[in-house]
Order: sequence, then C-alpha cells, then structure tokens
Amino acid sequence: MRIPFILLVGSVIGAITAFTLNQPDLALVLVFTAIAALILALRGISARDFFRGAFSRPRRAARPRPVKPPVRRRKPVVIDGSNVIHWRRNLPELLPLQRVIARAKAAHYTPLVIFDANIGYKISDHYMSEAELAPLLGLEPDQIQVVDRGAPADPEILRHATRLGAPVITNDRYRDWLDQFARHKRGIKLIRGHYKGQRLVLDL
Repeated sequence: MRIPFILLVGSVIGAITAFTLNQPDLALVLVFTAIAALILALRGISARDFFRGAFSRPRRAARPRPVKPPVRRRKPVVIDGSNVIHWRRNLPELLPLQRVIARAKAAHYTPLVIFDANIGYKISDHYMSEAELAPLLGLEPDQIQVVDRGAPADPEILRHATRLGAPVITNDRYRDWLDQFARHKRGIKLIRGHYKGQRLVLDL
C-alpha cells in the first residue's frame, strides 16, 4: 500500500512543478499518473502489480509433461528348441524357432532356449555351441543351452521351468519326466503351437 501513496504524492508534486515551469504536457502526464495511483490505493493493489500486469507479456500456460507409460517387466519363458524346429514342415529348420522367439519377445518374455546336443547336426553339418547359435536366433549366448552329449534336454527344460517359475513352449508332454517333478507338475505350464499354412499359431 505504500507505493501507490508515494506515487500519488510524487505525481501531484511533479504536476505542480511542471505547471510552474510552464511544461503543460509533462504536467498532464503526471496528473494521469496521480489519478492511476489514487485508484490503485483505493483498490489495495500495488503499483508494481499494476504495471507488471499492464506491460508484461502474458505468461504461457505450462505444457503438461508427457506421462511415460509404465515399464512392463519381462517374464522368463523356456523354449524347447529341439521340439519347435520341427513345427512348420516336420523337418528341422530354424525359421519356426526364430518366429516363436520373436513372438515371445513381443509378449514381453525373456526366452531361454534349450537344445539337445545334436542340434548342430540337425540344422547344419557339425556340432554347434551356444555362441554359434546365438546370432542365428537373435539372442545372447547365456539365453541358450545345448545340453551335454548323451544327456536328454527334457529334464533340463523342466528343471529351468521349475527354477524360474516359467512356462515352456513345446508340443512335448514330457510324460517320461514329469514324475520326477511331481510336486511341481501342476505348476509347469506347457504352451503349445503349430503352423496353419505359413502362419504361426501360438497359445502365448
């Protein structure tokens, strides 16, 4: 409230001085300033707020910050690689497995692919390690396991599924092995798939 009164008094004194010095234009401006100061004083508004509102640029409305979608956590899924490679034409080929991996990733799963030891001889002409298979499947070597020669992959698949609490993508029913995992039998979900023409059908 001090500023309007100071401005009012100063403007009146200035107007009187201007008239005395025969400067009517300046005196007129100071008269209008005195009137504005009087109005401000009566309304209880500070001169600073008045001039700020009169001469400052209007503030732009703050843009709302974009809301980031929540990050979906990836879930593990075990893939029976030696089973899936036969899905399309009942002949061993990587294409059905590559498509299953892509579908699993799109559904926010992290694949772990397990093969029998002879996978290299099925799709090539030599033994293939995890490091050799990884670039063909778009995975890291630690997402692939080739079991030891002479050892079946089935119990290893069920062991990882039990340990990770993960479903298994396969058309195998593991009847010869599920008894060893009897206490987890109901907890192991088997996800089946097949090809309908050239289209992959997967219950994922």
